[in-house]
Amino acid sequence: MATYLNSFGYTVYGVRLRGHGTAPINLTTTSWRDWYYSFLRGYAVLKNSCDHIVFGGFSTGGLVALHAAATRSAKIKGVFSINSPISLKDIKARKSIAVGIWNDLLRKINVKNGRIDFIEIDPENPDINYNVLYVKALAELKKTMTNCRSSLNKILVPSLVVQAKSDPTVNYRSARKIYTRIKFDDKTLRYTDQSRHVVILGDGCERVFVMVREFLERILPGSPNQ
Repeated sequence: MATYLNSFGYTVYGVRLRGHGTAPINLTTTSWRDWYYSFLRGYAVLKNSCDHIVFGGFSTGGLVALHAAATRSAKIKGVFSINSPISLKDIKARKSIAVGIWNDLLRKINVKNGRIDFIEIDPENPDINYNVLYVKALAELKKTMTNCRSSLNKILVPSLVVQAKSDPTVNYRSARKIYTRIKFDDKTLRYTDQSRHVVILGDGCERVFVMVREFLERILPGSPNQ
């Protein structure tokens, strides 16, 4: 998507959130605040080189982008999220959160045996996605969801919310919840017909790219060289 948008003249900064793109174990030592601060570093780079900035992200990255749009204002012209969860559908993700509650209980009564640190998963894109899901990471995702949900009413820029109706991981009603909680009048909710979570890769991804491009063309002034 970054390459696609750049081909239309937009400057794109792809932020790597701390703990991602390395090894699964690194997500056990990061928090939702680390992901948020990673995002803000990208914002700092663009703020010094672009006149107009639009935040955006996919899945957890979309939650971080929405939260950042609610807490930052300088040069921000809009925000978009794609398949971002306010509630989860994937059974393994929900199971992992339940495991976290179990681990917390064992920790409180000082019992070490029986704790579960991670569960194995079958990622959609095994060449780039982690194949284990750490309970600690899911706990931080839950915090990200909570913080994003509570800040959505503070967003004061145009917003685009995109959601695949048949997303196997994110409850598709998340998009409506995000859309409803954003009180700014200029907001758009779009659905896609893909039956996977990672809709920005593979068949049909161009339809999502076009949605984002059309949103940018509508809200940004002048030429696309932003």
